[in-house]
Amino acid sequence: MLDEEHDGLSVAEGDSNSYSLGRIGKHNVVIACTNEVGGLPANITATNLMNSFRNVRYILTVGVGGGIPNTRYQVRLADVVVSEPTGNSPGVVQSDFEKWNEEGGSEIRGSLNRPAVGLIRAIGAVKREELLGRSKIHSFVEHLGGEISGRDGIWMYKGREYDPLYKQDSILRHDPVCAECREQHRVETPDSRIHYGIIASGNQVINNREQRDKLGDQLGACCVEMEAFGLMNDFPCLVI
Repeated sequence: MLDEEHDGLSVAEGDSNSYSLGRIGKHNVVIACTNEVGGLPANITATNLMNSFRNVRYILTVGVGGGIPNTRYQVRLADVVVSEPTGNSPGVVQSDFEKWNEEGGSEIRGSLNRPAVGLIRAIGAVKREELLGRSKIHSFVEHLGGEISGRDGIWMYKGREYDPLYKQDSILRHDPVCAECREQHRVETPDSRIHYGIIASGNQVINNREQRDKLGDQLGACCVEMEAFGLMNDFPCLVI
């Protein structure tokens, strides 16, 4: 991942993070991971990082999310989703902050800060390079994939046949009896791609189809995750 690795440095007192230091392109980079899920662990990790490395300008929060397939987005395994302010949305919305109305219905109203201006401009630059056919992202991914496959291969994408996407109203069993009906409900999707849009973030695990689709309908979200809401109001952050 790093073009060049750097030696470790001393950190602030009380900082329990483990860091990898190096360079990507012309940028010096600090990499830290959290082994816990949720906004609070993410906030603690970022706070420690910023205390130990005070010249850090931006934070890129990179993790695993759950796609919300709909007519606009067909997010699937190996796709990338980048949070981008859209309309009145800041790009990341807290999904477990709901306001209940008199009729008993609810509306998701979690408000978070927008990414820093420099990060928004960087998104525009990346999208422009893609439109002009000058993007190097795919070559970077292929290079990284080659490095990974040269090791043990466990992180390699196995192919779309191992990641089927089914119609949203399908309720399927994972057993041999339902193999034929699964194929009938399968939806063909394009190869892996990068999506830009709204990411829903909250402490609640979303493993219910109706709840997932509600986030897509109300927020226009294309992805859900569980850390970003703990960062957006306190750090110059972009979620990937």
